[in-house]
Amino acid sequence: SHALYPQLDQPHATMSLNGLTQNNELSPSDTTAITWLAAHATPGAVLVEGIDPNLAEYSPFYGRVATFTGIPAVIGWVGHEYQWRAKWIDDPANAADLAARAGDLRTIYTNPNPALVLLLLHHYHVRYVYVGATEQTLYGATADLTSFGKYLTSIYNADGVIIYQVPGV
Repeated sequence: SHALYPQLDQPHATMSLNGLTQNNELSPSDTTAITWLAAHATPGAVLVEGIDPNLAEYSPFYGRVATFTGIPAVIGWVGHEYQWRAKWIDDPANAADLAARAGDLRTIYTNPNPALVLLLLHHYHVRYVYVGATEQTLYGATADLTSFGKYLTSIYNADGVIIYQVPGV
């Protein structure tokens, strides 16, 4: 018996280094959309996706798109942002920038003013806005997330996930 790795006791288990195929916590719609985005993203792109409002780490629901596509996000798991930039964050200007990102992300998903949202998207060089079940849960009660379609281009729309492309980025 393999106590640490029980999947090794399953004779027909498929082993892989592809974390996306091994992750049973992602929804099938996220898995399909993330796979599509990874195959079609422009090199050097940046994205936005929902972050945990409690700033918790290691959640399968937050940071999933950046994790599995390799596309940088404006902000990911906040604790990791601090960890990876321990000395950088000592500079008050850098600390302020990091703190602003969480608020700016919320503004991007909830503010009804397209000019302000586009200003923030361009400020962070965001090419893709991801709207899936996580973003609907986080921001959908206070914002119409389909309103992105009025000023962004929908490049993917299937099974409750929409990926928008930002013009001019």
